[in-house]
Amino acid sequence: MHVDDATDALIKLMKINYYKEVIHIGGTQNISILNLAKKIKKITKSNSRIIKVGYKFAYSKNKIFSNIYEDIIRRHPSIKKIKKLINFKPKFNLNKILKDIINFHKNK
Repeated sequence: MHVDDATDALIKLMKINYYKEVIHIGGTQNISILNLAKKIKKITKSNSRIIKVGYKFAYSKNKIFSNIYEDIIRRHPSIKKIKKLINFKPKFNLNKILKDIINFHKNK
């Protein structure tokens, strides 16, 4: 999700003084980490290799986050509630978000 979409949604929620329950704010596109890595490589024209690290290695006992972090296999928030409340719809798609992030870091 683009930060501009998130802040727009939060401002609209504050304007209606909505604080009653949890509201999911998120994008509408699903993508795997592997496909995200491939997309980033393509946009940046990178020759970097994508190295897969298995869960057994990533979450072994000698890793710093192994005892405090549990990965969720699939994440996708439902935005039905926020859409109904403030007619929320993200303006930025994943390609635009990635290009903005890449440009930010290039110009840093």
